[in-house]
Amino acid sequence: MRTVQRQYLIFIPREETEALLSHAEEKSPDKNDAPYFAVAMLMGAAIWSNDALLKRQEEVRVYTSSELLDMFSR
Repeated sequence: MRTVQRQYLIFIPREETEALLSHAEEKSPDKNDAPYFAVAMLMGAAIWSNDALLKRQEEVRVYTSSELLDMFSR
């Protein structure tokens, strides 16, 4: 059996996240993750990560792999 997966990508212009970037840099425990934080804040989205430091902040919802598995196995 062959499974076909479709991937949907949304391209967000840098200009749209620049306004949030400095706030994201303040809130993100790792400055390298600030662009992802800015996009998550802009889109009202969560981040999928097993990084314990990311779980400690409260600005962006972060799901671990085990949390996602738990949610989708119900």
